[in-house]
Amino acid sequence: MGTDTGGSIRVPASYNGLFGIRTSYGLISCEQMVPLAPLFDTVGWLTRDAKTLAQVGEVLLPDNLPRQFERNSLRIALLLPLQNGALWTPAHQAWLKEQPMLRGFKPIVLYSDWLARASQCFRTLQGRSIWQTHGDWIASHKPGFAPDIHARFLWCATLTDADQAFAENEREALRAEIENWFSDVDLILLPTTPGAAPLLGADAAWMDTYRSQLMGLTAPAGLAGLPQIHLPVLTDESAPCGVSLLGRRGADKALLQLAVDLCGDRL
Repeated sequence: MGTDTGGSIRVPASYNGLFGIRTSYGLISCEQMVPLAPLFDTVGWLTRDAKTLAQVGEVLLPDNLPRQFERNSLRIALLLPLQNGALWTPAHQAWLKEQPMLRGFKPIVLYSDWLARASQCFRTLQGRSIWQTHGDWIASHKPGFAPDIHARFLWCATLTDADQAFAENEREALRAEIENWFSDVDLILLPTTPGAAPLLGADAAWMDTYRSQLMGLTAPAGLAGLPQIHLPVLTDESAPCGVSLLGRRGADKALLQLAVDLCGDRL
């Protein structure tokens, strides 16, 4: 178990061949948990199989949530992000063709400028929330961090009220667009990450670019407070990756049941 702020459940789930859920923002209390950025922190968990993922949801999620989607024939939107090429690959499409429950797709193309905009908006609001939560302690105690983490905290410290106000306006516009994605559909499919985990030898400059691209994929759920489940159904370069189910706020249990229906016997 942990918190998913910018992808800290979904991304390791993808890289390690696990199931993972980021729950709807605020649905499960974060009281007594160590915060990172309370503006986005939400509870999540990772498991080896879909059934356990759903069983944990039965314990932690509110009882009054719908346990399945209203329609047997689900209406699906397919998120098609374009970052240095199409991230929805032939492997994704081949998996999708084998899923008789998932039919009737509405394509939603996301160009690199939209993904960069969402990434920057999320990073700014997250960074501001992080510094407001931890900045005084970091400034007074001067703890030691890994160089990349240290650099990100320093960047958080530079964010201003004006940066926050601009990002908050951006968030409202982006959230309206994200909510519009669900017009006439029950859920959205998308690649969880740009592919397999980065190589151990990746340099800092490459990783900075990669993080921005990755956050373009993880930001929509965070900006709109939506639930998202990673399904470990693919490989890339012989390493795990997969597909995500993105739902409306409060669709957590219905998404969990769908994950069991799609992958219930997978270990």
